[in-house]
Amino acid sequence: MLPAKCPICTLLIIVVLSGSLPLKAQTDLDALMMNKNKLCAGFMYVHNSWDEYWEGTFKRDNQNLGTVTTQMIGVMGAYGITNKVNLIFSLPYVKTKASAGTFSGLDGIQDLSLFGKWQAAKWKAGKGYITLFGVAGISFPVSNYTADYLPFSIGLESKTLSLRVITDYNISKSAI
Repeated sequence: MLPAKCPICTLLIIVVLSGSLPLKAQTDLDALMMNKNKLCAGFMYVHNSWDEYWEGTFKRDNQNLGTVTTQMIGVMGAYGITNKVNLIFSLPYVKTKASAGTFSGLDGIQDLSLFGKWQAAKWKAGKGYITLFGVAGISFPVSNYTADYLPFSIGLESKTLSLRVITDYNISKSAI
């Protein structure tokens, strides 16, 4: 029996169990597609902290700020318009803070990201398949946060447009 106050033990069990299950997720950067009229949505959480940083080639400690912590919880989802065209969205809430000093952190809703992903072509190649995808996306701030309050800013407060091509080579299971 595991001790009740053993977060490392709990995390280890989760990692081992999840590694034994076939898991899939979809982002704008991968080669996965949602089927037509299917929606996949979920939450994501990120925790990041640091107390040292590099200034050129000099490694500095962070005595005036202590440990700077950033936490993000967001909702993300993908919807299959067709089997070859998907819409993907993401909206994070970000909170920053310091453990020392007089600076206060920030928190708020960051940037809405919207992407379209298109499976343009797929053909047999050797023991697998090559798939070609096109991805287009935009992101823009949805709240009035401060972008120039480093290292506590929750975002860059910029509007972005991205276009990319993804090539995926997937070996068929029967060839292994």
